[in-house]
Amino acid sequence: MTDPAIAALVPGCCKKPAAADLTYVPAGSLPYKVQSQDDWWKLAAKDQVKASGLNALQLCAFNFKTSVPAEINWYLYHKVGCRKTTPDRKNFMFHSDAAPGIVYLPVLDSGQTVIVGQPPAEKPLKMWFGLGEKHGGILGISGKENINGVLFAAHRFPECMGFMSEGWRVGPGLGGGIGLTGILVTGMDQHNELNGYVKPADWDFNISIGFNAGKAAKLGKLAPAVKFFKSLNVGKVATFVAKMQKIGADAEKSAELFKQLRGLKEAMGMDENNFDVFAFDIPFVPGTLEVSFFYVASEYRSLGLIHKG
Repeated sequence: MTDPAIAALVPGCCKKPAAADLTYVPAGSLPYKVQSQDDWWKLAAKDQVKASGLNALQLCAFNFKTSVPAEINWYLYHKVGCRKTTPDRKNFMFHSDAAPGIVYLPVLDSGQTVIVGQPPAEKPLKMWFGLGEKHGGILGISGKENINGVLFAAHRFPECMGFMSEGWRVGPGLGGGIGLTGILVTGMDQHNELNGYVKPADWDFNISIGFNAGKAAKLGKLAPAVKFFKSLNVGKVATFVAKMQKIGADAEKSAELFKQLRGLKEAMGMDENNFDVFAFDIPFVPGTLEVSFFYVASEYRSLGLIHKG
């Protein structure tokens, strides 16, 4: 169903660009929070924009890499969060409660001086997050556990990659399982940095209720991550990918997702500059049946980019 805000526009005045990019930030710019009294001409009249030589239409292209009015409207809706239209209903207009309500203005110099009325640029969150489907089990004293899934780059959302891990276990037990595993990766910029990473081995214990009971003492730290992934309410990797792609096309939902991820990072005390992988079963996902005590080490590999940010 068409959003009422888009339906309010004259037909044909909002069109998705062929190469839409909601993560693009122009080089040599600082973010500016739009206000209800603003329009592109008033922004172009600001000293730092005049010094750059950009007029109103060029400022639009500076922000969205297009000067087509219908495509500019698409970005105003999906990226800036504008919901109000001009009196002639041909364009979206700025308003103070637009969320996130951010456009970018060229800077006068290379320094990160914040212009009055503008918030400081928020540092991108260097984190990958995703889901994997786990297959494996243990018979006798050894076994193998494989995870295949998808990771999204929080700092270049909705860029995503495929990944796999292989875990080798030693320990008495009997069981096998197919379950959903949450994955968080910190300190990684490019997808291929995951290749060959080996998560240090540790004694552990898996049981059928769906989470790593051997790390019960650490569940307090992992609880925010488990809660986050459960809140997504997805039971398969394919469903997760579809949901993230939908969020990536909506500026408001993307902003809320980043807010959740930042809260998750703080709650878990994660260092985004330290390369590490956190993997944990999502509680109460059907299909898991395993009871075993084992010593496990996992090696991770990138399967390449699925979507480039």
